[in-house]
Amino acid sequence: MKKFTFVAYDSHGNKHAGTLDALSLDAAKHRLKESGYIPVSLSEHLKDKTGLFSSLNISIFSSHSNSLELATKQMFIMLKNGIKVERALNQVKRNVRDRMVRAVLEKVHSDVRNGALLSQALAKHPSYFNNFYITMVKVGEATGTIAGAFAELSESISAQRKIAATTRQALLYPSLILIFCILSILLIFNYIVPRFEMIFKSAGHLPSYTVYFLTFSRLFVTYQPIFFTGFIFIVLGFLYLYRSRNGKKIFWKIVNWLPLVRGLILKQDTLRFVTSFAALLRNKVKLVDAFEYSVSSLKSPLLMGRLQAIKDRVVKGERLSSAFEEHNVLPGIYTGLIEAGEETGALAEIFSDIQRRLQEELDMQIVNILKMIEPILIIVMGGIVGSIIVVMMMSMLSIYDLNF
Repeated sequence: MKKFTFVAYDSHGNKHAGTLDALSLDAAKHRLKESGYIPVSLSEHLKDKTGLFSSLNISIFSSHSNSLELATKQMFIMLKNGIKVERALNQVKRNVRDRMVRAVLEKVHSDVRNGALLSQALAKHPSYFNNFYITMVKVGEATGTIAGAFAELSESISAQRKIAATTRQALLYPSLILIFCILSILLIFNYIVPRFEMIFKSAGHLPSYTVYFLTFSRLFVTYQPIFFTGFIFIVLGFLYLYRSRNGKKIFWKIVNWLPLVRGLILKQDTLRFVTSFAALLRNKVKLVDAFEYSVSSLKSPLLMGRLQAIKDRVVKGERLSSAFEEHNVLPGIYTGLIEAGEETGALAEIFSDIQRRLQEELDMQIVNILKMIEPILIIVMGGIVGSIIVVMMMSMLSIYDLNF
């Protein structure tokens, strides 16, 4: 996904400038025209490289997805009960606690009040409302089912949050074990070993493993500020590199070398695509357009490339099931379901079913990964901490000339 900077005019002659995300320059032009803008300047956005932290764009706040999900659900409830869009927006913005999201909703409400369509007002804020969100609203406006569009959006956002929550849950327990292991090592080398070293100094000749152990302990304590400072700079450098195009390619190449991580991320991104694609098809969005908007929300360049190739083959007239089978995005059983959906005209229902199945597979895969990682981490932690304790005990015993 690339970021583009644009300058455009609307139908009233008002000038607008900003940024938007799109797969290519042509896709960016298409999105602007769909939003009712006439672009006069459009170019790929170049990141500011004035400093490390400015390039990282690190925020102390978490994602705004919770507030957006709440606002979307409230919009659905109000529109379902016959409240007009302008009035519903006015009420929703008052209930949002996130100040940044509230400020965006106030701008959207102002534009709608001045005569703009809701989709046009949302399109001015691509950092908060992606292509999928705007397309769903636009379809709802065109078909008179705006409440249904917000219902789909609410379900989709909830599904995306569930994917993210499942991934965080998978990483939580291993991370806690790793942190506990690091803290245990720090405690041993900074507080326990120095006390034992005083006892060891009173002894005469020490075994070679004790000498090596004490030397390593002193070096660790002496240079640990440098180790931790270097680690912080490595992490910041990695984040800086990841935000560049070449750095992101390197990151994903590394990810593709890691079997467990690669499979989990690809499964997660595939589920994200299928969730968006199914929702768009249910709302009668054209197949090619649904592909374009769904791919724009993905993270894996590998999956994005495969899906882009599938879209290109569909544009040329190939069957969707054949393109999926050729590029190995979904297992063979799902390819058969897609073929059945093409023959019966029920692709939306088929992809909704695939979404449910993929969610179950992802949950099961995470459970299996946890079952595999937990004992490995416990063994590694026990091996490191246990080895240190064994060396210390053997050193103590050697002082008193005890034989094994």
